[in-house]
Amino acid sequence: MKVTQPKKAGHSDVTPISLLRRLGRISLLLIAVAFVFVIFVFLTNPVVVQNASRDLEERWGEEFRELDVNLAQKVIIAIGAYLRQAKEGIPEVPRLIIDVPFREMSRVYEKRQEALEKGRLIQGPDDFVRGEIRFRDRTIPIKMRLKGDWNDHLYGLKWSFRIHTRNDEQIMGMRRFSIQNPSTRGYQSELLFFKILDRYGVMRPRYDFVEVTLNGESMGIMALEEFFAKELLEYNRRREGVIIRFDESRVWEAADSPYGEAVGWGGAFDHYGNAKIDAFGSGKIAESEALTKQYVVAEGLLRSFVDGQLKASEVFDVDQLGAFIAISEVFGSWHAVAWHNLRFYLNPVTLRLEPVVFDVTLQDRFIGIDSVINDEPMIAEILSDPQLWERYASVLRELAEMYSDGSLEEFWREEEEEPFRLLQTEFRLLAPFPLDYLDERLKSLLERAATHEAATDKTRRMYHFAQKEMFVYPVFLNLGLSGNIDDLQLTIETAIPRDVRISKVEWRSPEGREPVQATAPGSEMPLYFPARGIWSTGKRFSVPLLAPPDTGAWGLVVTAGIKGRHWVKDFAVSRVYPALKAVPVPGSTLGAQLAAHSYLKLVEPNVLRIEGGTWQVRESLIVPKGYSLQIGPGVTLQFAADALLLSNGPVRLAGKAFAPIVLEPADGKGWPGLVVMEAGARSVLEHVVVKGTTSVVTDAWTLTGGVNFYASDVQLSNCELRGSQGEDALNIINSHFELLNTVIDGTASDAFDADFAEGSVKGGGFLNIGTAGGGDAIDVSGSRVTVIGTHFENVSDKALSVGERSELDARNVTISSIGTGAASKDGSKLLLSDAKISNASFAGLTAYIKKPEYGAAEIVAQNVSIDSAETPVLVQTGSRVQLDGAEQETRDVNVDALYETVMRPGLRR
Repeated sequence: MKVTQPKKAGHSDVTPISLLRRLGRISLLLIAVAFVFVIFVFLTNPVVVQNASRDLEERWGEEFRELDVNLAQKVIIAIGAYLRQAKEGIPEVPRLIIDVPFREMSRVYEKRQEALEKGRLIQGPDDFVRGEIRFRDRTIPIKMRLKGDWNDHLYGLKWSFRIHTRNDEQIMGMRRFSIQNPSTRGYQSELLFFKILDRYGVMRPRYDFVEVTLNGESMGIMALEEFFAKELLEYNRRREGVIIRFDESRVWEAADSPYGEAVGWGGAFDHYGNAKIDAFGSGKIAESEALTKQYVVAEGLLRSFVDGQLKASEVFDVDQLGAFIAISEVFGSWHAVAWHNLRFYLNPVTLRLEPVVFDVTLQDRFIGIDSVINDEPMIAEILSDPQLWERYASVLRELAEMYSDGSLEEFWREEEEEPFRLLQTEFRLLAPFPLDYLDERLKSLLERAATHEAATDKTRRMYHFAQKEMFVYPVFLNLGLSGNIDDLQLTIETAIPRDVRISKVEWRSPEGREPVQATAPGSEMPLYFPARGIWSTGKRFSVPLLAPPDTGAWGLVVTAGIKGRHWVKDFAVSRVYPALKAVPVPGSTLGAQLAAHSYLKLVEPNVLRIEGGTWQVRESLIVPKGYSLQIGPGVTLQFAADALLLSNGPVRLAGKAFAPIVLEPADGKGWPGLVVMEAGARSVLEHVVVKGTTSVVTDAWTLTGGVNFYASDVQLSNCELRGSQGEDALNIINSHFELLNTVIDGTASDAFDADFAEGSVKGGGFLNIGTAGGGDAIDVSGSRVTVIGTHFENVSDKALSVGERSELDARNVTISSIGTGAASKDGSKLLLSDAKISNASFAGLTAYIKKPEYGAAEIVAQNVSIDSAETPVLVQTGSRVQLDGAEQETRDVNVDALYETVMRPGLRR
């Protein structure tokens, strides 16, 4: 008889082979489920279907190659995203519906086909086509063109476009922007990099995601990127100014030649020292005297750095540029710091160049330990300046510490959640951006930073200087016309590794008149110039010129050729501005200041002091960085007409009611005023009387205020500002402030202008404002301000002017004999309570739009009386005013006409 033994607990009769078979069947089942899911996702995404084979490769293939996540993880992520979408719905996203007429769109198709055949997009001046965008409840006229250097911007149906609005319209506060496939900017990573920049105050364009339809066909989710224009500066809380760049067009021209590989990228023109400098919006700059003045300084500063005449710390904003380079280094973004992608804004107050970062392209980052510094000679040159290096190393250490304690990844994931969730609705297999590559990278970077190694190698990126006679160069020389009509100069610098011969320099007329020799009689031709060396910026020569004929339009043309060849080319010469020989903002040393001002004493290691008495200030009194200034009661400083008080540290002017401090012009006519810049600590002015300021106006530097605080917190208590002759008596920018019982009296134009500031005005008064024909008492832009218990009287324009997305809360104020009591404009909000407005020659309250990019304005007024006003309340259609709970009637208002008549600009530019 067969006896069967009972099975022991835990024992199984499953053999290894059967187990493997079961696992195999389960694996096949899982693969089948995953495959079905992927196919389902594909078929339920109409944009993927529309974009067909090339877009499929771009969208799926690139994801597999770019992201450090394997296929199994991708499928799990996709399933999770799909289930989450089913539960929570699709995130809201702005929608742009673009309509372009058939004939116009045909030109776009032709341009795209040309780019696909040539391998890249070559843009021309006539590429723009007209159309319109429907956005929310508006239809906005536009012009647009294809954009992007390479054809990744043209694959599938997700083509990249540059879009300009027309008729002064805007979309989401922008007049110029681009839309592009999110893959061209690394999906969510571009936005996340920008969020890191925001923490350090570094400028960048707005960047977001939108849903786009073009002529009825869905393009799906596109990345929207702001272009370089005034609105970008406003978004970054900067004043209007100029943005400059290195012109890379010569590289592309060389690359398009038959021998492009040798003379294009990696060739003679692929270097910041061999590139022209130009500006965005050059047409607008040419129409503005103020912007032209700024451009001359901006180009001169950048050229002085390229030529080695000024140090990086004298040209650039140290904090912002050092932080930008460090952030780029940490994340391996070589593309952001490439010379041809660098953009710089000239801060009109500091006259330093600030970086404007774009096109980070983290999908093509350095993942290993390679340094982006060594890959770009200009960055290495910048970091050879000790101040820039110290800032770079400091931010590098800070980011490394954040990564070590987990706060960097926590911040990154928190910011990533919303855009990642949105992108996953279309890019199903998209994964979170990996940060684990930072482990090894940060360790290596910290080791190099400790030895200052990375900034010393400026020659790693070697250039191919062609040695074959057959190579063609688009230009031979860097040419520039400078000077005034009585002292014209032609600057000449060889641009190629060849000796160059100039055979003619002529003035030529577009009307076909006989050319006129531009060089002085007796000048020997031809002129020969030596070949450019590998790493030199080229030796620059200057040739004096004769003035062109008095009548007609004449242009300067140089005829040149490569030495040893018979053929020559004509090159038109444009105007350039020379490198600056010195920093445009006045500077000084402690020793020089002590020697120049006998009354100035060093009382502590970093404290300068002026004690009682009346002192003549015959030249500018400058407090160097790292020092503070104290002035005691009873001091009177009488300034020469061109002498200002400029402090790079905090000031404490401590007067008394019976012994005030007086700052006044020596001749009784005027002096530039007080400037405190980036002080690093709060300044205090008590019982100070400032008289007769005219504001700073030099060939290079213009400030609007007689008293100026920039990035410097301040308290003014029981002060008086009288007889200001400039645009603003007081201008506070990017600072926190308190005005306590302070009086501003007798100004030619505005009294107090707050730009991107926060603070309060308590008590005090604004009297006799705008005697030159126009002026506001309090004018705020991009600011948050509280006004309590203040008196306004005899103001030629507006007592309270709230603009450019500001918030102002005014309580218990009295306003009389004014043009307008209170105005809210351009996305601003004014809260006004317990106020009396009387004798308004134009309006008691008004709300309107002057700058469409900001949107509508509003006023909420409670317990406000308005007596003897030509128009008690004026509300432009779209804005609102609520008075004691009642909505006021709106109407169409011609704002331009207002500013040409009743709201006169006075001295405002």
